[in-house]
Amino acid sequence: MQTTLRIGIVGTNGWVETFHLPNLSSHPQAQVTAISGRNRTRAEELAGRFGARRVFTDYRQMIDSGAVDAIVVSLPSDMQYPVILEALDARLHVLADAPLTANAREAGNLHEQARAAGVMHMVNHVWRWTPMQRHLKALVDSDYVGRIYDAHMRFALGYERFAGLRWRQDTSVAYGVLGDLGTHLIDLSRWLIGDIASVAASVRQFAPDAGLEPASDSAVLALDFANGAHGSLAVTSAAQVGQRMFDQTIALHGEDGVLEARFNGADFRVMGARRDDRELQTLPTPDNLLEGIERPLDVFTRQSAAGRRFVDAILHDDDPEPSFYDGWKTRQVLDAALESAAAGRRIDVQPKAPRQPKSLFADYIAVPG
Repeated sequence: MQTTLRIGIVGTNGWVETFHLPNLSSHPQAQVTAISGRNRTRAEELAGRFGARRVFTDYRQMIDSGAVDAIVVSLPSDMQYPVILEALDARLHVLADAPLTANAREAGNLHEQARAAGVMHMVNHVWRWTPMQRHLKALVDSDYVGRIYDAHMRFALGYERFAGLRWRQDTSVAYGVLGDLGTHLIDLSRWLIGDIASVAASVRQFAPDAGLEPASDSAVLALDFANGAHGSLAVTSAAQVGQRMFDQTIALHGEDGVLEARFNGADFRVMGARRDDRELQTLPTPDNLLEGIERPLDVFTRQSAAGRRFVDAILHDDDPEPSFYDGWKTRQVLDAALESAAAGRRIDVQPKAPRQPKSLFADYIAVPG
């Protein structure tokens, strides 16, 4: 079995610096050996801080160098497709940021190409890995609420109130908060409830722009799931969140009960009630989901999460989730939401692909009958 995985990173943005490099460098069997970025000075600075021996200004040279076994692609979504295709053609394992591509057609093709190449492929939907989300998934898979009728999710941050317009807010390359926070809530809703059949979306821009053509900083989606459930997603990057890092809430109502959860970056709580319960009770987080961590976001440097999970999957030949399949399905919903917001009507999502295996998170806890 391979003992050390050599990883190259395409991109030198702040997310690479604050998330990907600490996440990967914390894995004892991962080594970031190369960084590729158009700004060589920036790439060299990151390489020096995190011990990467080689720097490239052309990702093709990095892919062809023989210096990496896998790559992480962290670029605007309209730029990722050709980079990932080149990596798959070279039979490299790929972890890519979300949204995976600029449209569902490209994402679907990457899924097929990755399967044909026989390599590991993963989309960095990071919110699947927090203790709160994993606890919720285990409860849902264990039928705590039974068949879900209604699901409501909200994700609020305030980064657009003062920062001005960045690339994610420029409609020429991105989709605003719908393509940023909204992409992650779409993935969470699919993961927790099931495939989405149709969507009605409304988007707004409230924060002052900085001279670019502004995209949304507020979006609301009404969802119909393929299994009959209703749902709503609300995301904003222009909220006043006070001292909190963010505010993320989830409510799942089903035939056998309800689950409610709230996460602010530092603290989280999951509450539930079943059948004839008269009050919501706090549901303690299983010890194994908190193993080795002091704060919820420590999972990304101390547990098998995100890039660390990607490394583990490659070293132990265990397919990771979320895969390019999930990135494709999420991109289908995002495309439908963008079309809905532009047309002012509900839009059907593309027909669903074959079902994926049930998540293993159901094994994390045993829920009382």
